[in-house]
Amino acid sequence: MRELHDVIYVTALDDKGAVIAEIGAGASLVDDGSGLNSLLPSSIEVLADVRKAGKTVGSIQMRAEVGGVWHHYLTAFAYSGLLGLVLILVTSILARAHVARVVRPCARWLMSFWISGRDQT
Repeated sequence: MRELHDVIYVTALDDKGAVIAEIGAGASLVDDGSGLNSLLPSSIEVLADVRKAGKTVGSIQMRAEVGGVWHHYLTAFAYSGLLGLVLILVTSILARAHVARVVRPCARWLMSFWISGRDQT
């Protein structure tokens, strides 16, 4: 459980559902699952069966806080957005330089036609 930083409670249950062992903070508030709490929960609870030779001999229940997961994903999203912004800026600077290389000679060429046409009138 030490390696699972967001897990706050773990319990082992026998095949009848009786608690064999538990560790962590077992108290939690229970809501009706409606409203904003169902969209953005503050904790996640998982129940997994423990099997021996194909027969269910018990289960493990784990409860974890999602604050660390939210922080991880929001940080990754911010870094991705920052990287995207940097790439867009670099691309626009390089595109401006390349367009200027093409347009500058064309502008000189057009300017020479305009000047020669103006001198003839």
